[in-house]
Amino acid sequence: MRLFLAIDVPGEDALALRGLQATMSGGRPVPESTFHITLAFLGDDVVATEAEDLNDQLEAARFPAVTLNLEG
Repeated sequence: MRLFLAIDVPGEDALALRGLQATMSGGRPVPESTFHITLAFLGDDVVATEAEDLNDQLEAARFPAVTLNLEG
């Protein structure tokens, strides 16, 4: 299983990225519901039980809020 840590792109920014995506000639369009910012790639061969354990730990953790500004 491919696993990475990511944060969702907020709705307003996802709409802007959807518009940008429509103007690009390369790649393939993806649904805005899958837009995210990858924080860390954890690997291609992660065992499902390890992923579940990590998910449980992350759900229990508390992180300070962050502010991101997308520009350009």
